[in-house]
Amino acid sequence: MGDYKKIEQSHRLSSYQVRFPHWHGSNATRTPFGQWRTDGVVRWYQAYNAAKHSRYENFQRANFKNLMDAMCGLVVILASQFHTGDFGQSFFVSERGAGEGFDYAIGGYFLIKFPNDWAPEDRHSFDWRQFGKVANPIQKFLYPL
Repeated sequence: MGDYKKIEQSHRLSSYQVRFPHWHGSNATRTPFGQWRTDGVVRWYQAYNAAKHSRYENFQRANFKNLMDAMCGLVVILASQFHTGDFGQSFFVSERGAGEGFDYAIGGYFLIKFPNDWAPEDRHSFDWRQFGKVANPIQKFLYPL
């Protein structure tokens, strides 16, 4: 989890929102890394790690809420790297439209809202036509140790 915490600086994982389009109740929208903005821990990951290392004492932490947040965490990680690019056919396309700033995530079942809290100086923009003409178009990002 420490490695994902490092890429928070460049990818804003805590600002992604994931929605279950077929959820008919509260908590349909999740922010799986949002706790980094408040107390710096990701409770669903702590629960997973506790249950993994001491199943007998922590089995009750392997619950549906933590499972849903872990799945949403995976959706965020994939979307932060590959946006909405699919690597095959989407099997779970929702009947409801995305809307409200959400896009269909990879696979088509989950909806994702990408961060919009980057400061202007942290935003990347480049001319795709010039990209191939630059000797070193990709700059190194120095993550904290």
